[in-house]
Amino acid sequence: MNKKVSGIYVAIFEERVITIDTNLRKFYNALPTDVKSKRSYDYFSREFNKSLYFKFKFDNRYSLQKIELKKDNDVKGLEEKQNPQP
Repeated sequence: MNKKVSGIYVAIFEERVITIDTNLRKFYNALPTDVKSKRSYDYFSREFNKSLYFKFKFDNRYSLQKIELKKDNDVKGLEEKQNPQP
């Protein structure tokens, strides 16, 4: 695996994967036109910085997720980010 890849972005529409990429810009460009017409690339960048998973507010039928890939066996750090404590 390429060590520079930090995560995989996935878009799911009505329980089917519609796009997947390791680069957020390419991922954004592959999204359907109706989604891109409602929100900019910067919106998705901010949302993925806040959380690894979110429902797209334009249409709750879209689920967007970033799967972070562990680096140097940093499993504890990954688990904490995916399951933050209140």
